[in-house]
Amino acid sequence: MILAEEVCADLVIMDGYVAKKTAKFMGIKTTGTLGILIQAKKQGLIQEVKPLMESVITQGLYVSENIQSLVLREAGE
Repeated sequence: MILAEEVCADLVIMDGYVAKKTAKFMGIKTTGTLGILIQAKKQGLIQEVKPLMESVITQGLYVSENIQSLVLREAGE
C-alpha cells in the first residue's frame, strides 16, 4: 500500500480482507479478483465470469457462497 501511495495509484488489486480494510482507511481504492472479472465481462473482454471464478476458487481463493451469488448477479449470470 505504501507503493500505491508513492505512485498515486488510482486502484489497487487485492483480495485480502484486512488489507482491503487498511487500504480503505488510507483512502486507497481497491478491487479484487472477482471485481476484475466483472469489469472484464462488462467491457466485453470475457463472455462468462462463472468458469473463471470457479477456477480461482479451485486454486485457493476463498469466496463464500453469498459472495459467489452476488458476483454472478452483478455479472448477469
